[in-house]
Amino acid sequence: MIPATPDEWLEWRGRLASLGIALAATWDDQPAADVPLAPSRPPPRQLSYFSSGTTGAAKEIPYTAADWNAAVEARANCLDALGLRAGMTVLVLASHGPWFSGDNIAQALMRLGCKVVCGGAYAPHLAAAARLLTTTNASALVATPTAAQYVAARLETPVALAQVVTIGECTPAPVRDLLVAAFMVSPRAIYASSECIIGPECRPGCYAWDPQRLCLEVLTEGGIRGCGSGELLVTARYGEAQVLVRYRLGDLVELTPPRDGVGEARFLGRIGHAFSLATGVKVSRSQIEAALADFPAVTSADFTISHGPDGRDEVAVTLSGDADVSATDMMAAIGARSIDFRDAVGCGFVTVATRHRPAGERLTKRFVTFEERPWTL
Repeated sequence: MIPATPDEWLEWRGRLASLGIALAATWDDQPAADVPLAPSRPPPRQLSYFSSGTTGAAKEIPYTAADWNAAVEARANCLDALGLRAGMTVLVLASHGPWFSGDNIAQALMRLGCKVVCGGAYAPHLAAAARLLTTTNASALVATPTAAQYVAARLETPVALAQVVTIGECTPAPVRDLLVAAFMVSPRAIYASSECIIGPECRPGCYAWDPQRLCLEVLTEGGIRGCGSGELLVTARYGEAQVLVRYRLGDLVELTPPRDGVGEARFLGRIGHAFSLATGVKVSRSQIEAALADFPAVTSADFTISHGPDGRDEVAVTLSGDADVSATDMMAAIGARSIDFRDAVGCGFVTVATRHRPAGERLTKRFVTFEERPWTL
């Protein structure tokens, strides 16, 4: 258990030392970490699963049996908070097998006493998954927003569900509206990564978290803080195969300290740099993701920024999906989030071009890439 007090910190350091993990002498001296802490002496009966992550690159997620049970319990608590109840038949559209989110969701639902139909998230099967909603008399759906949107678009008539729970990515307002029309219930989300389950959505974009299970902080320009806006740092109070201590999740959040035993985190977007312009304007990944939320039918976006020798830039965006997005649409969407980008376009320093390609089969998360030519500013 990770300590809640400085005195408990010393005891906990000793426990991790038995796994070959050395930490700072005091909690205040413990730095933010870019990777989970791996025990030099692995615990017995270690299991491994894999996740595609937000970049599409596979990463290994180690578990012990106790770690897995803790993850299933955390999922079950989230699903219970979102209204999943014993006796419900729940269709789960998530990755199973080595790509493990569907497995712990299914086990969590069975722990709650639900009947589970595992539909997977493979595109050619989702048309059949839409039929399963009616043939199994499903009362709830757990899916990525993209898979849920795919199924909703293929329903001949709306299907009234008791609950729709989204996982794996944010659900932009246009997708929420589509799901409400298709399933006649407002979707609610679980905030989770491959490494850690944060908590259930308590209102759109805001998530409750349990300080008995997690310690959440934010990394700001002024240092590490227990509240405010910044990069989310996660410390899990339990872990054997994978130890999270001030782990940088890569998300920008606004954190509210716990009150009456519950904390709150408002998700603002992914942290980090997307691209820069020759004029000095920097565009963040969170601004791009917010702009793409205006086009929910877009499944992937590749941004290529060409820096011209005359100080002018061209932003070429290659889009996959069903949406017909023009260059004017894209400029307006990014400009609405960045006044500096809008000013650079208005002054003639930036041109934007869009082109489209077939959507392909990617249905888990929207895939976004950035490339700057001939240099990165």
